Amino acid sequence: MRVKRILSVAFSLIVLAAAAPLRGEYGSAPKFQIRLYGGLSYLSGGDANDGVSGFFLAEKDSATAYGLPVSLGFSAAHLGMSFGGDFIFQITPNFGIGVGAGYAQVSKESSMIISSTPTITINGKPSFNALPIKLGLFFSFPLGPSIDFNFNVGGGYSNSETGTLYYYEDYLGILIKL
Repeated sequence: MRVKRILSVAFSLIVLAAAAPLRGEYGSAPKFQIRLYGGLSYLSGGDANDGVSGFFLAEKDSATAYGLPVSLGFSAAHLGMSFGGDFIFQITPNFGIGVGAGYAQVSKESSMIISSTPTITINGKPSFNALPIKLGLFFSFPLGPSIDFNFNVGGGYSNSETGTLYYYEDYLGILIKL
């Protein structure tokens, strides 16, 4: 059922691209295009953020049970950078097939200070890295002489990595990494 729906959407987009007004004569369209992108990205963080948050809460609960004051705390990793590009082969002036790759990275370090003798600082840094490889269909619909509406659809494979670094630091600056 799902495959039929995907095929019908892809077929509809191809028909729309074929019926759309052309950007010019067939010979004037570029045969290849390169599309680059980059900017701020948002990631929910899921289990990794929840795990680091739980670690900080457990340490905070232990410190407050002994009457020790705690400052700062956990900040979830959500914002990061992503960039990449696509190499597009134009079949018609309005329709192309492309392959692309990208990179996305999100991380944020959090600290919690337990005021005791000696003062203890607990740090945690969840990080997320992804390398997507994509294959897509690219459609272009002219809206005016110098404005096009561009749309792309496709699938990809993403090799991703999630990690967390925890470490304690005491008043002497000694690090204990977990």
